[in-house]
Amino acid sequence: MFTSTMRLLHINICILLVAISVIHAQQSSGSIRPILPVGAPRSPTPVSAKSGKFLGHREEDKDSNSKMFLDLMKKHFDLSMDYLLTSKQYGSQYVQRPGLAKYLDEASSRHWEEGMNTLNKYLQRGGSISEESFKPAFNIEGKPELTGSDAEGYIATLKAMLDDSKEVTKSMNQLHHVAGKILDKGGDAEIAHYFDDKLEKEAELTRELAGHINNLQKMSGLGVAMHIYDSDL
Repeated sequence: MFTSTMRLLHINICILLVAISVIHAQQSSGSIRPILPVGAPRSPTPVSAKSGKFLGHREEDKDSNSKMFLDLMKKHFDLSMDYLLTSKQYGSQYVQRPGLAKYLDEASSRHWEEGMNTLNKYLQRGGSISEESFKPAFNIEGKPELTGSDAEGYIATLKAMLDDSKEVTKSMNQLHHVAGKILDKGGDAEIAHYFDDKLEKEAELTRELAGHINNLQKMSGLGVAMHIYDSDL
């Protein structure tokens, strides 16, 4: 199961990178204009989907909107890997916590979809794949978050997920704040609206995780209760 899941994830990453390479090749080829005979019809000049200043980049600006966008995308992909690996740990015969294993697996899928969605929005709005921070954004990392098979380890994993949720919220709030500025200051109403729904969903997830942690801390010394709670997670 673990091997097949990892293989599927690697295939998804490869497909993603191939798609990006194709887009890059198409953009690059559009910038090379062949020498045509005199009087021959000219090829149309390529146009960009970029509108406004939101995804503009300044070399002196290390925290450009483009970089923040790509950092958020990378965070989603990294968390997807983290939760996938941790899910397999909790679902193993050594830990046997299928409830949390399923919860983590669903979180992994959700973050993968959110990462893809963020990338799509970035490209849709004319984000450049030649951006300095674009390639590093695909240096996807993943690390298991299982710290122990007892109740403390169980709760620690949920606390790590809660911290991750708050960090994602902070990143989205920063982008929402910039996008919410007036147009002359680089604001973008469409992108601000894009993050409205995402912030609302993340707030619900943060509250859900906090609720699980508070409930589990009250019964951490009761093994049977932990088992029942896990089966209902």
